[in-house]
Amino acid sequence: MAKKDAIFDYAAAFDTGPYLTEIGTNWTSNTSNVKNVRMDAHWRGDPSDVSIAVRAGWEAGKFKCLDLYDIAIDAVPGGSFQSMSHNLLYDLKVAFNLPNQYNKATWDDNYTRDVGESHTLWWRAANTPAEPMKMSDQSTGSILNGGGDNNAIKCSLHIPISGFTYYGVNDNTASYTVWPTSTNMSTMNTHYTSLEDADTAAASWSNPTKVGSEFTQSSDLCLVNYQNYWQQSPTPTQDTNALMLCISYTTHTYAQIKALMDAAIA
Repeated sequence: MAKKDAIFDYAAAFDTGPYLTEIGTNWTSNTSNVKNVRMDAHWRGDPSDVSIAVRAGWEAGKFKCLDLYDIAIDAVPGGSFQSMSHNLLYDLKVAFNLPNQYNKATWDDNYTRDVGESHTLWWRAANTPAEPMKMSDQSTGSILNGGGDNNAIKCSLHIPISGFTYYGVNDNTASYTVWPTSTNMSTMNTHYTSLEDADTAAASWSNPTKVGSEFTQSSDLCLVNYQNYWQQSPTPTQDTNALMLCISYTTHTYAQIKALMDAAIA
C-alpha cells in the first residue's frame, strides 16, 4: 500500500490559521465540561476495559477531551457561530463536501450530528510519554470514539490547534507516522498485553513489529486511516500541552472520505 492510502495532507487546500486562537478559547472557556480519558486502554482497542492497570506516565489528567456538544454554538450577527470550533467544522464540511452537511438556519441554535461521526477536541499534557501505534478494531468496538455509536472509527480528519512547536515547524503542525500494511489488531493486543503483564512504564513502551512500509507526514490538516497502524510521531519529546480537533467517521472509510475531499478541490 502507498502512503496516500494511510494519510494525506490537505493543508494547501484550506487555511485553518484564522480559527486557531478562538478554538483555543473554546477549550479554556469550557474546562468544566472537559473529561479525562484513559488513552492507555485505547491502545488495546477497548476503552471500556477498566481492568487494565493505569500505566505510570499515562495517569488521569494526561489526556482530556471536549465534545463539541459541550460547547455553546449560538449564532451571532454576521451569520457565524459563537463557537469557532463549530465554525471550522461547518466550513470544512462545505469546503471538502464532507458527509452530513448542515442547514445553517436550523443548525446554528441546535447543534446536532449524525450517528457515525465524532467532533472532539483532544488535549495531551506536556511531557507525557509518547503514544504507541494504534488502530481501530473492527470487532471489539470504538477507539477515540465520541460519536454516539459502538462501531470502530475508520478514519479521522486531524486539525492541530496549538502546542506542536516541538516538531520544529509551527504551533499547529503535527507529525504522524503510519504503517499502511500493518493491520493486525490481534498482533497489537498481544504485544501490548505482554508490556502490561511486565508492568512496563509508559515511557518504556515499544511498538508492535512493523509489517511493510513506514511513512511520516507533517501537516496542519490531514486525513488519517485508522484501519492501519498509526501514531503521532514519537520524537522529539513533547514539551508543551497540545490541542487538536478531530472529525471522525465510523460510517465512512478513509478511501470514501478521501474521494469526496479530492473531488471537492479538484
